[in-house]
Formats: sequence, structure tokens, C-alpha cells
Amino acid sequence: MTTASSSLVAAATLAGITFFGLIFFKETLLSSDKGKVFVGFLCSLIYMFILTAYGNLKSNIKWYDMALCLIPAEIFASTLHGVCVTTCFLFSMAISYEMYKVAQHVYGGEAESSVPVSSPFDKKRK
Repeated sequence: MTTASSSLVAAATLAGITFFGLIFFKETLLSSDKGKVFVGFLCSLIYMFILTAYGNLKSNIKWYDMALCLIPAEIFASTLHGVCVTTCFLFSMAISYEMYKVAQHVYGGEAESSVPVSSPFDKKRK
């Protein structure tokens, strides 16, 4: 089992590798439309790695912590191309949702109530 410190180092290292890889292959990746979308996806992976590293430092992540981790990835995407900013944001939101689902599965979340909740719209008019 990995410890928080080894996961922190791995996530930070992968974020750095992805960052410098994007800088190195910038011209090649941005030469096509599909490449611009792929760069946005890679920037969202940078967001995921930063969020993972930050999550190892702090035990409870709130929405503003996620926004704080998204800012560096968005700024880096904006230095590459405008399309990369949009795709980075969209892919980051999808990654955030999937990470939330995994965390709920692994650590447990709110248990579903066995009592049905009624809505005022469920009642029939007389």
C-alpha cells in the first residue's frame, strides 16, 4: 500500500513530466485540431495530478480547493491555445466527477435512505 508521501511525490512528478512534455512537443501537438483537444486533455491530467498531490496534504477537499488546483492547469492551457482552455475545463470537470464517484465507492458516502421521500408534486389533485 502506498503512503501519502509517496503518492504526493508520484503525483507531483507526473504533473511535472506532463508539463515539460507539453512544452517540448508544443508545435507538433498544436498543428492539428485534434491535437489542440488532446493538449486540453493533457492539461486536465495536470489538474488531476495537482489535485492528487494537494489531496495528500489536506484530508478534506472542498470545491474551492478544486478551483485552486484548476487555476494552474488553466493558466498553462491558456499559454498554449484558446481551445485548450475550454477542453481542459471540460475534461477537468469530468475527471472531478469520476474522482468523486471513486471516493464515494472507496470511502463510503451518504447511505441511501430506505424511506421514500415524497414530493409535493407527487400528490394528485382532487
